Amino acid sequence: MFRTGFNTRLEHMVAYLIAGIVVVAAYPRTSKWSLAAILCAYAGVLELGQMYVPGRHAALLDWLASSSGVLCACATVFAFRDLRNLRR
Repeated sequence: MFRTGFNTRLEHMVAYLIAGIVVVAAYPRTSKWSLAAILCAYAGVLELGQMYVPGRHAALLDWLASSSGVLCACATVFAFRDLRNLRR
């Protein structure tokens, strides 16, 4: 496992921010909110899966941090798309 030295919840948020930007940008015709819901559910499944790994535990705050990264990614992509559409 690679750790940056930052708060683990910040790491969760940044990881899902990057993943969210990539996924939302890769599927421009898919509903943004359904992609956000899928990514948040995925984060929840991964968090719950940690209950079955020795030495790990699931944390609601970690899932909330991951989900906030997804929502920030959606907002970022929406903002860039709106700016691009305004320039056209």
